[in-house]
Amino acid sequence: MKKSLLHKPRIVRIEKVRNESNTVKSIVFKDRLCASVKPGQFSMIWIPIYDEIPMSLSLDPKSKLPMIVVKNIGEATNALHELNIGDSIGIRGPYGTSFNTGSAKRILLIAGGTGIIPLLQIAMESNQREYKCDIILGAKNIEEILFYEDLKSADCTLYPVTEDGSLGKQGLVIDLIKKSLKSDYDVLMCCGPEPMIKSIIDVARKTNIGLQVSLERIMKCGIGICGSCELSGFRVCKDGPVFDLKELNAMYNVLGNLKRNHSGKVIDFNTK
Repeated sequence: MKKSLLHKPRIVRIEKVRNESNTVKSIVFKDRLCASVKPGQFSMIWIPIYDEIPMSLSLDPKSKLPMIVVKNIGEATNALHELNIGDSIGIRGPYGTSFNTGSAKRILLIAGGTGIIPLLQIAMESNQREYKCDIILGAKNIEEILFYEDLKSADCTLYPVTEDGSLGKQGLVIDLIKKSLKSDYDVLMCCGPEPMIKSIIDVARKTNIGLQVSLERIMKCGIGICGSCELSGFRVCKDGPVFDLKELNAMYNVLGNLKRNHSGKVIDFNTK
């Protein structure tokens, strides 16, 4: 595949829109390049009149078409939530590194909230591959647990965790990991809030289990030029968004502590 094709903006038609929760929608579309997306990769999505933003890509468990899963958190995502079947969006990509199952036989997927999206394909394809997946799926409450029924239908073991106890164990994802993590996993694959990710790095260090993590940062170009997603010398859009433990160790002190705002200035991670 020529890289120039990935960079060329395409206009795609929305085929399906589904409500996944009160704040999250799936938008399904047809695109030849995105149909071959690897787990963890992303695309730059252009919303007419508004903005171009990075979105994790996956394949819809039902139709197998490419999809983005959008949580309504701002102007651009609100505009995406207003779109319907037949409307159009612009797209570039898919870009970035991906999760690599390699020769792993047992994989633990760890997802917080919408962090299940880049991991979804790995789970849904487990019954066609030579690996087995367990999934720790965390959210604030049962309404925010995403793709639960789809994941139940896959050949995986699910461990839901909710902060209010409305589904599965009550507490945080990291609480369950610290109490019951088995040592027979070949690799941990994770996506979610950075404080959670940082705690899982600590666990991987102690247990000597392989770790792959998908990170999020503000991205403006998606191809490693603008530097807006720079993190400890890594460009998240180009060198990531999926990083291994060696790379995560190099950025450990910054994770959950510092980030860049839209102007590129380094600020405290908790600053909005």
